[in-house]
Amino acid sequence: MGDWYVKNLWMLCREIGGEPTHARFLMDAAGVGKLEVYRNPKVSVPEYNSMDPLLMHLAFVSNDPSVDPGPLVAAGARVVEDLTNTPAGTSWSCCGIRGDACAAG
Repeated sequence: MGDWYVKNLWMLCREIGGEPTHARFLMDAAGVGKLEVYRNPKVSVPEYNSMDPLLMHLAFVSNDPSVDPGPLVAAGARVVEDLTNTPAGTSWSCCGIRGDACAAG
């Protein structure tokens, strides 16, 4: 999963573990906003594809939310909610990452 975020969301990665956890610390381009992702072999991986993405999500700033989902979808994400314009004048779109898109690492 961490590798998918690095490749498709331009995050920086500091790998801190190999088998069996594949732990990664992910950071934004400025090296802040740290997020740890890993797999703990003590528990089974949830069926993320069958879960509503609103149960857990990460939000990223987009300069063009009408265009930015395209490359993510091409890399295995799926559009969960189409572009929404708020009364305050902001726009957003919700993409979910399928489990098979980022299963390795």
